[in-house]
Amino acid sequence: DFNTAEVTNMSKMFFQAKALTAINLSRFNTAKVTTMKQMFYGAEALTSLDLCNFTFNATYYTQMFSFCTALSSVFVKTQEDVDKLINGGCGKQSVVVKVCETHNPAQSS
Repeated sequence: DFNTAEVTNMSKMFFQAKALTAINLSRFNTAKVTTMKQMFYGAEALTSLDLCNFTFNATYYTQMFSFCTALSSVFVKTQEDVDKLINGGCGKQSVVVKVCETHNPAQSS
């Protein structure tokens, strides 16, 4: 298990992970994270991200999804989380950030 309970900086965690097609982040604890800047930057093969368990308390989301050319959907817990990502400059204009209730887990990666 990857324990993220004390992590405060997830900046560039998956930076340029060009071959990453899917990732299960359901056990990530993001309660103490203050920056997610460029977290998935350049992860070109990702098509969808399920971040429904994430706590979005960070201050920085800049370019979080920049150059994720295949990424079309990101699922988060609340509408407030959607707003935080969009207003925080998450970096990909064509990505659709949706609330988890609209997400079909059977199709998740």
